[in-house]
Amino acid sequence: MRNKQSGIILIDVLVAVVVLSVALLAVAVMFTNSTKNTAEAWQNTVATNIAAEQMNRLKTFNSGQWAAAGATIAWQGGGGSNAVTIDGTTYTVTTTVHTPTETGSTGLAEVRTTVSWNTLDNKQQQIMLTGLYNRNRT
Repeated sequence: MRNKQSGIILIDVLVAVVVLSVALLAVAVMFTNSTKNTAEAWQNTVATNIAAEQMNRLKTFNSGQWAAAGATIAWQGGGGSNAVTIDGTTYTVTTTVHTPTETGSTGLAEVRTTVSWNTLDNKQQQIMLTGLYNRNRT
């Protein structure tokens, strides 16, 4: 006599394999997204640090350097280029100087440093830091 339960056990195993496969696929997608988000957060942190470094270096400018600076300031990280590559990502640094026209702003410079880069999926990203600097610093 044949056992009527043998087919049911096979169906149970197949259902368990399908459920486990779906769960493992979800975990794999979550892991991939987490890795991508971590990499993009790292790029954002690096870009912010580059902009902050540029802004901090401008704090040391004296009045002569501000007079020579003009409307744009080259990346102060050296190398004569406005691009820096860190961990395989190229960041482009642009620093512009604006002279506020409001009353009482004599000698002030509004400086905007923008750092641009492409993410892993080739989307253009940028951050901008803005600060006021005293052009009359000796």
